[in-house]
Amino acid sequence: DEDFDVVIFGQLMGMSPSSLKRKLKAMTGLTPQPFIQKMRLKRAASLIATGNVTVSEAAARVGIYNMSYFSKIFRSEYGIAPSKYVGKN
Repeated sequence: DEDFDVVIFGQLMGMSPSSLKRKLKAMTGLTPQPFIQKMRLKRAASLIATGNVTVSEAAARVGIYNMSYFSKIFRSEYGIAPSKYVGKN
């Protein structure tokens, strides 16, 4: 869901955005926005690795519709282009 953000995350967790930020930072070392991005990329990588979906389908399924942005952050996280990630685990 591209609309999933820190406010919705906090509501689902029953916390204010500031409480969520403190807890998440203490637990993961990440603030909510980078944490959400990391989880989206992790899910996209899992989808791409199966080879059952295209890179653009995987990006859309995790709520990222700008393919150049998706490729940039994917490469930054995994050190490889998403199109080269097929079959990796």
